[in-house]
Amino acid sequence: MGVYFYWTLALLYLHKTVLHAQPCGPTINVSVTEGEQVFLHVNKTDIINVSWDVSNGTSENFFAKMQPGTSMKVIADKYRGRVQEMGNSSLLVSNLSLRDWGTYKANVFSNGGVCQQSYYVRVYRSLSAEDIDIEYNMTSRESCNMTVTCRVEGPDTRLVWNGTAIGRAGAAQQTLHVYNAEPHMIYSCTAQNPVSRATTSLTPWAHCLQGKSERNYIVQNIIRLVLSGCILIAGACLFAHHVKREGAGNG
Repeated sequence: MGVYFYWTLALLYLHKTVLHAQPCGPTINVSVTEGEQVFLHVNKTDIINVSWDVSNGTSENFFAKMQPGTSMKVIADKYRGRVQEMGNSSLLVSNLSLRDWGTYKANVFSNGGVCQQSYYVRVYRSLSAEDIDIEYNMTSRESCNMTVTCRVEGPDTRLVWNGTAIGRAGAAQQTLHVYNAEPHMIYSCTAQNPVSRATTSLTPWAHCLQGKSERNYIVQNIIRLVLSGCILIAGACLFAHHVKREGAGNG
């Protein structure tokens, strides 16, 4: 009960104080890969103590407090075992997840007064080819025309099409219009976010052949039968002619 009362008073005092705090410096933008760590450096001297809070755009939570020369106090369970002081009250946050995306604020109390340093931390997953979804809609199987769409989930992700005949495809950001595809044409969709990039490819000709395979098989069989018939007829004619000549010679 006493601990709860202490932190309630501390938070009320902190909130009132930091409302009037000046920025320690411009907001620092940090992009980091999911699962990695981020170092939030406090560039101040003569620090008395530092309190940390984080905002995800909807709520703001006080989660740690530290004083040079003493152990750090972590208030929020979410950060227990994942944060540590790195000297001069700077903070290291480890094993970041997408839920850790947000604005972190160091409320710095020093002999020179109070200031607030903000860090905008963006956490991204590392992209792979499996994250890219390519869908196609055949508009003409005979000419091998199709509309191809590339999609990937995740914020701040940019999509770019590349290919051996990209000039004939009319590329948009997500959708590619392929006309008169040929066997050698390969189109690649590359997805990129601030920490990674990945690529997956499509060969339109292979998909056009899928619908043609059964019909082509029937046509090929008909051609084979016709050729076989012609060969048999030609052979029979040659044999009959040979027999006739042999008969005439014997006569």
